[in-house]
Amino acid sequence: MMILMIIESFGVMAGACVGGKILDVFFGGTPAAPGAPGAVPGAPGGAPAVGVLTMAGQRILQAVSSAISSGVVGSHCWDWIWKVYQLAGFGGDSVHSVRDIQFVFKGSQYDPSNPYKFLPIDRHVEIKPGDWLYIHNGNQWDRNGNHSVIFIKWLDGARCSAQVAASSFAGKPGRYETRNLCQERVAHLMRPKGA
Repeated sequence: MMILMIIESFGVMAGACVGGKILDVFFGGTPAAPGAPGAVPGAPGGAPAVGVLTMAGQRILQAVSSAISSGVVGSHCWDWIWKVYQLAGFGGDSVHSVRDIQFVFKGSQYDPSNPYKFLPIDRHVEIKPGDWLYIHNGNQWDRNGNHSVIFIKWLDGARCSAQVAASSFAGKPGRYETRNLCQERVAHLMRPKGA
């Protein structure tokens, strides 16, 4: 009964996810093997996939696709991602409310108690599709030099080359981009609570 209520609350999304065995992972199953639905491309052969696509991640990726195809714009990169998260049903009631968001990693520029300014590269395995990342690219419009992106998938086995979605300029629609997260380091990692 409880599972049925959860599935019904996700509506059409649950139907799309059941075929990809995402519900198994969402309810505590084992991660998908490389190449299986829900697995992240680039996972080492024979090893369990990391960054399995969760139901929340699926909702965000669908919202990204919708936002890009319909030309959604933001007043800056952070605003565009906020709009995508709201389209997916996360993000609270206003831009300043993080009711539905959990912080997975905060670099020392945001959390002085953290000894790391950036997410260590060996922790890139924690990044999941749909995650909201601040990457350090020297952005002159951000006081810390960061840029907001939504992680889509890994493009290589070293977990450096990633496909992301972002709006790079104010008033411009979002688009898919390739970023090297070993060069443009992750300063902040967020995702919906429970994902």
